[in-house]
Amino acid sequence: MNKYRVTLIPVEGDITLHEVEGTDGPKFDGEDGMYKLLGCDMIEITGARQDDKSYDLYIDEDGRFKDGNGINGRATQLFCDWLDHEGRTTPIANIVGDVALVDMEPINE
Repeated sequence: MNKYRVTLIPVEGDITLHEVEGTDGPKFDGEDGMYKLLGCDMIEITGARQDDKSYDLYIDEDGRFKDGNGINGRATQLFCDWLDHEGRTTPIANIVGDVALVDMEPINE
């Protein structure tokens, strides 16, 4: 089983680094899976760009409907950078709630 670098970017607070096991990406279920890490039960995958590299951006698909979930300014900027790089746009670019920036290249140990 592979391990993947996952950076948790909360709306508020410190960014934390994690390693999540999986076969073709980080697993979703289990005590150390992505659902638990993001505190949700449905994940939407989009893109993000940081330091001239593209990443997967995992967000709570129902995050906009949860009370107390604010706009994640750091994640919104990474998402907008990815959109620009891809030559794409969206009418509403705000990313809401805590997100995970996922490097889809497995960690070589």
